[in-house]
Amino acid sequence: MKATEVDSLVPDARTDIVARILEAAQQSDGAIQHRLSRDAHLSHLDLDEFLSLMTRNDLLTFEVVSNTYRTTRKGDAFLRTHRQMGEFIDLIEEEIGL
Repeated sequence: MKATEVDSLVPDARTDIVARILEAAQQSDGAIQHRLSRDAHLSHLDLDEFLSLMTRNDLLTFEVVSNTYRTTRKGDAFLRTHRQMGEFIDLIEEEIGL
């Protein structure tokens, strides 16, 4: 996925991908790029685009010594909000019978 392809994704799809990456990186030992790629269901090239975006926006940090990505406080907050929004949407869908 080229940068223009990432930009053209539906916003919901982008936030879901970001959330999957953050969930994988939230593990106690962090996550190497292979695990992030697998858990987010992205090719390594696509993942690189997201990792670059997420580190620039302080959602992830890269630890050179352990070669792992870890979720930052801002990333943790994003993930909490994403989960809350998902729960809220589920309630609305239940209310209207979807």
